[in-house]
Amino acid sequence: MEKANTADTKFAIASISKPFTAVLVMQLVETGKLTPQTRLETVFAELAGKPAGGITIHQLLTHTSGFPEIISRNPRQRITATDLAAATLRPGADFEYSNTGYVCLALVVEALTGESYEAALRRGILTPAGMNDSGVLRTGKKVDGLARGHRGTIGLEPVNWDFAPEIVDGAGSIYSTARDLWRFDRALAAGQIVTARTQALMYTQHDRDRHGYGWFLSEQGGQYYPWHSGDMNGYSASFVRQVQRDEAIIILGNSAGTQARALQKEFLQALEQMP
Repeated sequence: MEKANTADTKFAIASISKPFTAVLVMQLVETGKLTPQTRLETVFAELAGKPAGGITIHQLLTHTSGFPEIISRNPRQRITATDLAAATLRPGADFEYSNTGYVCLALVVEALTGESYEAALRRGILTPAGMNDSGVLRTGKKVDGLARGHRGTIGLEPVNWDFAPEIVDGAGSIYSTARDLWRFDRALAAGQIVTARTQALMYTQHDRDRHGYGWFLSEQGGQYYPWHSGDMNGYSASFVRQVQRDEAIIILGNSAGTQARALQKEFLQALEQMP
């Protein structure tokens, strides 16, 4: 039975989960438990003397760690610090988009908070921002109101995931609604979950590929704004924060053919013409 999409319909937001993970990490920076230059071996003793042990939080946040995508080796089981110890890194890595890097950040959050990623997310962001219709996807756990993902653009076919969503905690396991993402935007704008100073660091271009901490950065009218997109089996999403104009664009679709990024550009062009 088909149902109309509303602002409260739940969607998998895929890689838009990464800005949430970055906020959780920067909350730890604000409380003095981390710095961007903290090395993984400081958090995980088993990584001491291993190549992965020298990777910094900054490198993980900016996709410059050199980690291979080891999360794809077992689609049913989360990686651990032991898996990181055995990883072979690419030396002198430049930017290379890494889901594994953000899964590593989720492990860091868990290690330093003593909570599961799900609990840390709820305590640190969802509850204070009033995001009551958001959470994390879990194997065998039905989410009421979650739109079913589809493939194609004509004659849509429902899709089933061939992986356990918990293996991408930190990188892509969150579900949310358009209204809740607006609440996330408002909580950031108010400095409610991380300070304006911390956000300025997150929105700083840290490499030539215009990547901040948890966000991509694009330029419009001589100013940079943070954004992120998300795609996974059956879902496509985009989230833009025009921080200088206090605007947000939120696009969520339950078809891989939604082309959220293309729609994002159209909305940005339309908003640019408005005073």
